[in-house]
Amino acid sequence: MLFAMEVVLRSFSVRHLNAIVITSVIAARTRSAVPTGTVLLILRVLALVGRFRLPRSIPGWVLPLGAGVLVGTIGLFEPRALRTGQEFLGQLLSGAADNTEVWYSLFALAAVKVFTTTLTRAGGGSVGTFMAALFIGGAVGAGFALLVDGVWTFSEIDSGAFAVVGMAATFAAVARAPLTSVIIVFEVTGNYGLVLPLMLGAALA
Repeated sequence: MLFAMEVVLRSFSVRHLNAIVITSVIAARTRSAVPTGTVLLILRVLALVGRFRLPRSIPGWVLPLGAGVLVGTIGLFEPRALRTGQEFLGQLLSGAADNTEVWYSLFALAAVKVFTTTLTRAGGGSVGTFMAALFIGGAVGAGFALLVDGVWTFSEIDSGAFAVVGMAATFAAVARAPLTSVIIVFEVTGNYGLVLPLMLGAALA
């Protein structure tokens, strides 16, 4: 509901509130009743309809094939950069990155995710913005925490908290929706102890 008002309508006018509330409730109930496979099929059809068009001199299969080969090759070396990355985000939020990652590897992983997401979209593949933004922001946030951990002496640094703020800030910048990003990250993480840094990060982004 917040996303529709902040991103689609760009207005918080009360006259739109009733219609958006009703459609949000109907959509939520429909989503819970429709099988996941059907939803994925609909999303793929929508992605194909709006896919990038090549000049007529270049065969239409060249770009999807080339993008797919490149993304697949990258996935052989860094499989975490493929799919949604929910498992990886779960590890970041739990603070597991403190023992398994170094800051520059997380920065590099975020850059690779940007590249694979861009390639997939350019090739006409089905790729979402939401999870990609959360993945990139989480990796950069946790990487930043590990980077400053060695020089910050005033308090203990929680890389999971930095990952949460990074997720909210990145999605706020990508979707241009700071309020929605804060609410969504709350829903995803269930962590309400980061209200102030989440709001500040989203507003700055």
